[in-house]
Amino acid sequence: MAKKRNINRAEKRKRQYEHKRKNQTKIFAGVIVIALICVGVFYVILSNNGSTDDNVTKTVITNDDDIQIPLGDISTEADFYTYESDGVDIDFFTIIGPDDEVHVALNACDLCFDAKKGYVQSDNDMRCNNCGLTFAINSIGTDNTEGGCWPSYIPINIDGDNVIIEKSDLDAKKFMFE
Repeated sequence: MAKKRNINRAEKRKRQYEHKRKNQTKIFAGVIVIALICVGVFYVILSNNGSTDDNVTKTVITNDDDIQIPLGDISTEADFYTYESDGVDIDFFTIIGPDDEVHVALNACDLCFDAKKGYVQSDNDMRCNNCGLTFAINSIGTDNTEGGCWPSYIPINIDGDNVIIEKSDLDAKKFMFE
C-alpha cells in the first residue's frame, strides 16, 4: 500500500511539473513576442524620426517674389522643401550632385504627378515613388525633353551664396499638387 501511495505522489508531482513547465513556456513566448514588438516600434520611430514619410520636409520662408536657400544648406543628401501657395503645398527638393552642381526639381513627376508620391534619393539617383524609374542627379534640373516620367523642372539662379527660386515658377506648377 505504501508503494502505491508513493507512485501516486510521484505521478502527481510529475504532472504538476509538466503543467508548470508548459505555463512557463507560454509566458516566455509571450515575453519574446512583446519584446520583438517593442523593438519594431522603436526602430520605426528612430528611423523615421516619428514620421511615416520617407522624406523630411522643410518649410520655406519666402521674400515677396522669390525663395532663397543658402548654398551652405544644400548637400549631397536631398533636402525637401514646402512652399505654400494659396493653401496648396508645393514640394521641391535641392541636392548637390556628383558633378558638384546644385540641382533643384519639384517633388513631382511631369507624367505621374497625380499619384502625389514624389521622389526618394537612392545613392546618386532620385527614384520616382510611383513608377520606380530612376534619374541621375546630375541630369535633374533641366526641361523634360522626352515627355515621360521626369522630376519636374524649376528654373533657378545662383546669386552669391543663395539659390534663388522665383515664386511665380512654383505657382505655375501648383496644379501638380492640388
